[in-house]
Amino acid sequence: MESQKKINAVVIDDDKFVCFALKKILGDSNVINKVDISHSVTDFILYMEENDVDLVIIDMEMFNLCKDDIIGKNIKIILLAIEKALITDFDFYMRTVDGILNKLNSLHEITLVAELVMSNYQCFPNNSIGDQFSSKLSLLTKRELEIFQCLIKGMSNKEVAKVININTKTVSVHRYNIMYKLGVKNSMEFIRMRNSYYGGDKFYSIISNSSQEL
Repeated sequence: MESQKKINAVVIDDDKFVCFALKKILGDSNVINKVDISHSVTDFILYMEENDVDLVIIDMEMFNLCKDDIIGKNIKIILLAIEKALITDFDFYMRTVDGILNKLNSLHEITLVAELVMSNYQCFPNNSIGDQFSSKLSLLTKRELEIFQCLIKGMSNKEVAKVININTKTVSVHRYNIMYKLGVKNSMEFIRMRNSYYGGDKFYSIISNSSQEL
């Protein structure tokens, strides 16, 4: 399997807790090369002029202050928003950014969303069911999340074992635990859940977008 390009990411939020939480979560990912943080738009713009940036994870209000400096560059954008803010100008954000996360309860999904975005998908939450899924996803351990990311791509247990470097029996045990925690009763339900996850009719609207780059 071809190795994935390591990502240079920047988190921009005036909430220091959000910044440091995301830095820690992303720092544990095997797809992230470096994570820097900024608490002001001015500092971020200066940083962007001097450093290579692949992914920007930014508070929605702060994005609105600097969108003209980001849009059109070869950078992926994920917005951090409070749920009610998702409704306002949603069509605009779908045209200009690559993903939106609910700041209140979806931070633990950032690695999965970042990987999807960097694989040239747009990823937007469907609010009514997305929050329920977020709470279930938070029950997974770090290893289970790693395996879940492989499984929703349609990888077999054998392929997962090779990527994660564990044996297939261990993958089977983790798969069972993942299905139990997510409330999935059998493999067919897991496949339907995976298709819904990628198809967007339940948890996330995930849109293939081969041309848009940030």
